[in-house]
Amino acid sequence: MSELSEILCFFESDMTLRWSCRRGDFLIWLGWKGLFHLMEEDLSKAVLIRDLWEMQDGDHVTLTNRFEDIPEWFPLHPSEVCDRLIPPMRKMLDQGYKSLYPLECANVWRIKAGDRLAWVGKPRPGVSHSGPVLSVVDFRECALIIGDNVRGSKMDILNLYGGLTKEQQTPEEKAMVREAIQGVSKLGIPRTYTPEWKVG
Repeated sequence: MSELSEILCFFESDMTLRWSCRRGDFLIWLGWKGLFHLMEEDLSKAVLIRDLWEMQDGDHVTLTNRFEDIPEWFPLHPSEVCDRLIPPMRKMLDQGYKSLYPLECANVWRIKAGDRLAWVGKPRPGVSHSGPVLSVVDFRECALIIGDNVRGSKMDILNLYGGLTKEQQTPEEKAMVREAIQGVSKLGIPRTYTPEWKVG
């Protein structure tokens, strides 16, 4: 498959992961530019960086599509649920639940099936790695990525989470991101795709 096979995780339904990050780590949300780009001989040219977070000490990240693990402060919109989450949402609506539009904030990513997520940083005890790549997640189902910090105020987290701290990244940081993109492209084209973000 690739040299990332030891740190590759396939994210399925009813699943939750939690990562504790450090200053200098980056989370990279990767997708694909489009169907015609997937025919490129060098697939790294087809990889699209959808977003990137620069992590700080105290940051942790939850990857989940389990209704029970979604924080209470994050209201799912009725249009964002499917399958097993339809009955609980219907019950909430019957009890007066209202969500006018999907919540958008800096510390939340809605990752679709077919996307990938790379966590890069300096190797550390207790975390497997392939060079600077600490983990790669291949999403077979849609998921929420929720960032939080044990020290930050809730408003700072909602508005500023993951922001870059300098105008230009260092050569070392750029090299980490490049290595993650190269590794993800070697995994090949995703086997799953969904046009809409829904959990259930």
